[in-house]
Amino acid sequence: TISQLTIEKSGGATVTMTGNISEVFMLFINSGTLFTNTNSITQDAGGGLLLIANGATLKLGGNNSLPGFSAYGLDVFSTVEYAGVNQIVGNAAAYGNLTISTAGTKTASVPLNIQNNFTLSAGTFSSSTSATHTLGGNWLMTGGTFSNASNTILFNGTGTQSISSTGAFNNVTINKSSGLANLSSNVTINAILNLTAGKISIGNNNLTMGNSATTINANVNSYIIATGSGTLNQQVVAAGSKIFPVGLPVYYAPATVGLAAGSVADVIKVNMLTAPYHGGLSGDPATNYAVNATWLIEEAVPGGSTATITLQWPQALELPGFNRALSRLAHFTSGAWEFGPADIAASGSNPYSVTRSGFTSFSPFAVSTYGALPVTWLSISGRNENKNNIINWRVASEENNDHYVVEVSTGRNLFSPIGKIAGAGTTNIEQRYQFIHYNVTEREYYYRIKQVDIDGRYSYSKVVKIITNNTGANGVTILNNPVQDRLVVSFTANRMMSGSIHITDATGREVHRQKIKLGIGNTVTDIGGFNYASGIYYLAFVSDDGSREVVKFIKK
Repeated sequence: TISQLTIEKSGGATVTMTGNISEVFMLFINSGTLFTNTNSITQDAGGGLLLIANGATLKLGGNNSLPGFSAYGLDVFSTVEYAGVNQIVGNAAAYGNLTISTAGTKTASVPLNIQNNFTLSAGTFSSSTSATHTLGGNWLMTGGTFSNASNTILFNGTGTQSISSTGAFNNVTINKSSGLANLSSNVTINAILNLTAGKISIGNNNLTMGNSATTINANVNSYIIATGSGTLNQQVVAAGSKIFPVGLPVYYAPATVGLAAGSVADVIKVNMLTAPYHGGLSGDPATNYAVNATWLIEEAVPGGSTATITLQWPQALELPGFNRALSRLAHFTSGAWEFGPADIAASGSNPYSVTRSGFTSFSPFAVSTYGALPVTWLSISGRNENKNNIINWRVASEENNDHYVVEVSTGRNLFSPIGKIAGAGTTNIEQRYQFIHYNVTEREYYYRIKQVDIDGRYSYSKVVKIITNNTGANGVTILNNPVQDRLVVSFTANRMMSGSIHITDATGREVHRQKIKLGIGNTVTDIGGFNYASGIYYLAFVSDDGSREVVKFIKK
């Protein structure tokens, strides 16, 4: 029996009990750790007081719960650690830190008030009844099991709170007067996300709402900040829709995605960029004529969906020159912005919104006044003819269009300019343009067109790929075309190489094949007698690296 027991150990050292202690009037843990092991602590018959100071720990082993005292004083940064087998978590009106560190089931017998962090690394944490557990610090779950049926975790700390969980939540309530709730891992909520007050920042982690989950009470002060690489994920079913209550760090800008009847139910993923970009995800940001945000909307399984999308924004996000009466819900697809067929008058009164239907694919979306983002590209195409690549493109009516820059890449990423063509200025007539890239030497080329307005704003076409007939040989020539009885071919190569000759008729039937080696410079090869029917034939030289060059000849 000990009337007053004080633990005061420097450096976090541990005092371990080897027997039961009874008739305790005052138990003070000022520093270090008191480990009960499998032993019990019983207060005095007249009552008792348990105090745990900041930085000190009471570690409970066996089947022990927090010792029953008439009064408790658990400082905010004190810790009670449940490190036994099957234990009841309860008694104290307010814990500081609550830690569960060993196997076994730890069952909360009452709603818990945890002033600082909850840590679960092993075992199972559950509640015997439906309860709301209040947390002022971080939820740090690195292992174990969270049996969360019918439970609610309420985050109400005044500072930033971190949420890291390897198990799904049932209900989560955010009720914060200040600070954010930040995801530090992927998090799943299976029932209700109640955004009473305050914001969740998902950062580079995903927040997944279960198929039956809902989000309530989202508003301009309480929403999900989704400007990292993480996404808000929700299932949308055919003939159904879901609101994605996302926004920028300061502004609420939700998206609503609905799927038409006959669509395939899918998980839709949404996050945002803090500006609209001329290249969709990259390039210069728009500085006028648009809403200053991009909504990134994707589906888990591409295809099978026809979607209606609604985007909402506050007036504060409107850039100079934007006219909400002439809004376009723009969709970045095939390397260019597609604006839709007509202007859309925004609805609402700060916030505003626009809706557009008929989307069969997902990608970046933005809201602009037509022409603020890149022009609508009607088409771009390319083909190879001999040693030249020919690029053609068509655009709709132009307004203040100064010029086009043709850019090329041989690796699909680093583009460089190779030509400039004047634009038509301002016109309502469809325009057609062509550029020829002479004397190409590589096997593959990628082209895009940069359209530049008079005021310096620009946009890009989609990228077009051209496979050339270049083999690394600088020329394949039929010396006796048209051919009568013998076929003689001249090769001019800029490097030593080997390959094969393939000759096909007009139907594609191969009539001749042979191996060949080329030296640097000119090589003349006599194929020999060519005793085939009169008509058109094609000779292809295919090098061992897979490139090919084709020439046409006539057999008399």
